[in-house]
Amino acid sequence: MHSRTTLLLAVLVVVAAQVAVLFAFHNPVLDDQLNGADSYMRLNRVLQLFETGNWYNPFETRTNAPYGELLHWTRPLDTILYAGAWLGSAVSDFRHALFVWGILIGPALLLAAVPVWSWGTRPLLGPVPFVLTFALFPLFTLLNGTFRPGNPDHHGLIALCFLSLVAILVRLASGRAGLRAAIVAGAIAGLAVWIGIVEVM
Repeated sequence: MHSRTTLLLAVLVVVAAQVAVLFAFHNPVLDDQLNGADSYMRLNRVLQLFETGNWYNPFETRTNAPYGELLHWTRPLDTILYAGAWLGSAVSDFRHALFVWGILIGPALLLAAVPVWSWGTRPLLGPVPFVLTFALFPLFTLLNGTFRPGNPDHHGLIALCFLSLVAILVRLASGRAGLRAAIVAGAIAGLAVWIGIVEVM
C-alpha cells in the first residue's frame, strides 16, 4: 500500500469532498432528513429486525397496513447498519444511533475503499495520482449519489465491492497477486450478487 501520509491525505480528501458536496447541493441531512423514501424504509427494516429479532421476515409492517409490504432487499447491508447502531447504542438509544449511522454509512463505505484502492492501484498510481482519484469521485454522479451522507442504501455496498474487485483485478493483471487474491475476488463477487439479488418468496 501507499505510505501512511498518502493514505491520510486520501482520507482527508474524501472527507473534504463529502463536506463540499453536502453544502453545495444542500443535502437533506442538513435539515435532519435522509435522502428519499428508500432510506427511511431501510432504517425501519433494521429497526423492525431489532425489535422482533425475526431475521427471515421480508415484510415491512409499518406500511400497507394491515398486510405489510414485501421488500426485495437482502440482509448484508442490514447487518452493517444493525452492528453500527448496536455499537452506537452504548451512548444513545438504538433508534437514534441507527439514524446517525444511516447518515454516516455512505461516506464510511467510501472511506473503507481507501486502503483497498491503495493496495490495488499501487503498481500503477503514485501518491499524487492516487489521492487525486478520490478528489475525482464526486465528479461521477453515480458514485457521488451512492456514497453521499444520509443515503443508507445497498448500492453503496455494491459499489465498494466493485472497487474492491477492480483493485484485485489490477493486482492480478500486474502479476502482483496470486490464487488467494483470485479466491477473495470470487467471494466478493458472490457477496455483491447476494447484496443486489431480489428475494423470492
